[in-house]
Amino acid sequence: MLELLTNYPLYQALLFNVSFQGLEFINVALIVFSLIFVCLSYVLFKLFRATHSNNQKHQLQDHDDVVD
Repeated sequence: MLELLTNYPLYQALLFNVSFQGLEFINVALIVFSLIFVCLSYVLFKLFRATHSNNQKHQLQDHDDVVD
């Protein structure tokens, strides 16, 4: 019984340390996921803008050859 009482604070400290590392892992995972999401969103936005502007250029070129 005395051994349990002397090891209890150590157990609590280790338990807190493990849970703290788990929280750090979750935070790092969320930060990495957010960075990947932002980068992919930026790339898709740029790709959308590039294809949209190319489509507008083709439409303008098609209307340039019409003579009134």
